Amino acid sequence: SGITVPLDFIGTDTGPALVFAYDDGERPLDSFLTERSANLTMDERMGLVRQLGNTLRFAHDRRLVHRSLSPKHVWIRPDGNDGAHSRAPQLSVRDWYAGQKRRSTSSTAWTTLSAGVSDVAKAVVQEDWLYLAPEALRGGDDLPGIPLDVYGFAALAALILTGRPPVATVNELVAAHQADGGINLGAQDSLPEKVIEAVLAATRTTESERTASIREVLDALEAAWAPDEGADAEPELTPAPADPLAAQPGDLVADRFEILARRGEGSSGTAFVVKD
Repeated sequence: SGITVPLDFIGTDTGPALVFAYDDGERPLDSFLTERSANLTMDERMGLVRQLGNTLRFAHDRRLVHRSLSPKHVWIRPDGNDGAHSRAPQLSVRDWYAGQKRRSTSSTAWTTLSAGVSDVAKAVVQEDWLYLAPEALRGGDDLPGIPLDVYGFAALAALILTGRPPVATVNELVAAHQADGGINLGAQDSLPEKVIEAVLAATRTTESERTASIREVLDALEAAWAPDEGADAEPELTPAPADPLAAQPGDLVADRFEILARRGEGSSGTAFVVKD
């Protein structure tokens, strides 16, 4: 599912802490991009955006929202050889301490996780503010979680696709919202105009004007990144890793099944949407 689950919650001399399994190969998204950005193709960047979007869709479908997405909360396991094929980088989202889970008995009631964190901006370090929606920066209780995640996803997509933060400082962020009503990546040679439009629509200053869901943002980015060769063009598929459970959208399993999307994981398997 791409969601990293903590092993334990403990108290320390400096405050509460979440304990995660240690993997020497994993890196926070910003560190990964610093090390690898120059060597990443745009298709590989879009693959990371797709993984992040599908992970958030999976969470939202299960009534879980994050609310404080930032590069420090997205971790990457760089590609490696699994014995048969080179695997693409694997992405996971952690630190759901500011998240909320909707109670199954109500469509409107939400339970705040992790000892009642409600003011998102106060729950994260200042460098993460560059990825928070304006309403989160203003502070306040009971902010709707979906619009916060839509904004954070689009801001992280901008980081992944360009290799640099959408803004450098909080002052630049405020100026961007005052001037453009959202994050405007401007004319960048590496980005199609429709990608710029999708990011701007998903980071609108006014919550009600923002793209409504992660699914819609991801669909807009996918459509913007689609090749222009025409409907009859055959997509280029990547052989799946030796373990088919690690397959990602765009992989070809058993020389037959094209992976279109991951639908979730359980104790006995992983569900995919495929094209035969």
